[in-house]
Amino acid sequence: MMKTEPQKDRYVKNFRKADYAAIYSLLSSIDWLLFFNVNETVNEMYEKFIHLLEQIIEKYVPLMRIDSTGKPLLGHIHRLSKKRHDAWKTKNQKKFYGYIKSKLSNACTSAVDCLIDESNHQIESDSDKAELLAETFSRVFTKDNGDTPSFSHEREKVSSFYEDPFCRFEICELIEKWKASSCRTPDNISMFFIKSTAVPLSAALEIIFRKSYELSQVPDRWHSSTVTPLKKKAPFSNPSNYRPVSITSFFCRVFEKCLAKQMIADCESYGLFSDTQFGFRKKRSWSEIWQLSIAREKCNVLHLGNGNTLARYFLNGAQIDPKSSVRDLGIQIDNELTFREHFDIVIQKAALRSNLIFRGLSTNNSAVMVNAYTTYVRPMVEFSPSVAFPVFDRAAGKLEKLQNKVTRLISYKCLGYDFENRPLPVERNEMLKLNTLMYRRKVNDFSLAYEISSLRGAGFKVCREKFRTKIREHSFANRVGKVLYDVLRKGKIPTNYAEFMNVMCKE
Repeated sequence: MMKTEPQKDRYVKNFRKADYAAIYSLLSSIDWLLFFNVNETVNEMYEKFIHLLEQIIEKYVPLMRIDSTGKPLLGHIHRLSKKRHDAWKTKNQKKFYGYIKSKLSNACTSAVDCLIDESNHQIESDSDKAELLAETFSRVFTKDNGDTPSFSHEREKVSSFYEDPFCRFEICELIEKWKASSCRTPDNISMFFIKSTAVPLSAALEIIFRKSYELSQVPDRWHSSTVTPLKKKAPFSNPSNYRPVSITSFFCRVFEKCLAKQMIADCESYGLFSDTQFGFRKKRSWSEIWQLSIAREKCNVLHLGNGNTLARYFLNGAQIDPKSSVRDLGIQIDNELTFREHFDIVIQKAALRSNLIFRGLSTNNSAVMVNAYTTYVRPMVEFSPSVAFPVFDRAAGKLEKLQNKVTRLISYKCLGYDFENRPLPVERNEMLKLNTLMYRRKVNDFSLAYEISSLRGAGFKVCREKFRTKIREHSFANRVGKVLYDVLRKGKIPTNYAEFMNVMCKE
């Protein structure tokens, strides 16, 4: 039997333990105008700057050993760790949400599934997956053809900005307010290190940014990025169903922010933005001129109504595929407007997420479990309830069944009940202070109705339409219009929100 070689411990830089007093003093003592040679190119200046930071990190940032043996903690240390986790789970909401998000993202979105290429071959190795995804992403990338579209009405040419877009104080403020992140950029400089030394670094960045802007050149490192594939929609075996997220150099993003801020301010000052420019002009081939090609394979036609002529639609000479249901703005819309498929999808996703939460949270605190459910599961089935309304009782029953299952598991795990003496769903909702999903949909409808009825001419907005189908009966206008009409018959609609909701919920 062969012996496996023990894994070696890893060593990483511990930026939180760095000697920032010495680093700050060293960077502040540098005369950046003398440090950078006037004859140096932008790339040479930037490489010199990064090389200096790497030397400082090597000298002043200590190493931290990552134990690869995975030795278990001592008993009392384990108990203290558990007590600490219980404390922040119940008190620190930010850490609680971050913990749940990490559990859900690691289980659902981080890994790339087995891919299938155009030859119907399975791609399993990480290197082959990366090559296939890179090839797929490159096909949808638009390369600039160098043509600038002409404009019918030219404005007076703007020679330069009103103000210098690159000021060390604004650069420093932008870096300090930047959201902290553990992601590494192609420069391989820690965000914590950059934010801790923002004041002295902003002086050097001001010089580099100005020269880059004056010469219309950027450092070579800014052309590189770390691309992460994120899942968009199933099936995840199709590489086209992944969206590339590119992480460029942090200093490049700071440069873009400074430049964009000044460009927008000056365009508004010169009146280059029209107040009436809400869209594009008709009969203009703006899509081709601006190289914004429309992907026909991602376009679909949805025919609605029994008397529909089922017309065919074409894009660039090719027919757009008709579908019985399409996904738009997060809602799966079918040609019968029953939303059956939409609720089947969201219930399946919500059930999967609730299972992940129960497996990922090791706590007996019912408040924590209810908080996780109302934050990460219930919003999935309550997305846009005024539009996606369960027309048939079967869909409404499946939605309530999902919440009943969650409350049942919470009663087993946190409240000490078993299968024999478990309380009824109504009793569990009362104990956990949860309303039924049907009641919440009703409250949401009335809340939206209040926003509409509080406008001028509210009496003309309320109507009761005759219907012949169940779909029209359960449309938002008829659902709420019937109740509003009954309230109007008894008197005026209350203008106070609390009174309005009280009256509506009693009907």
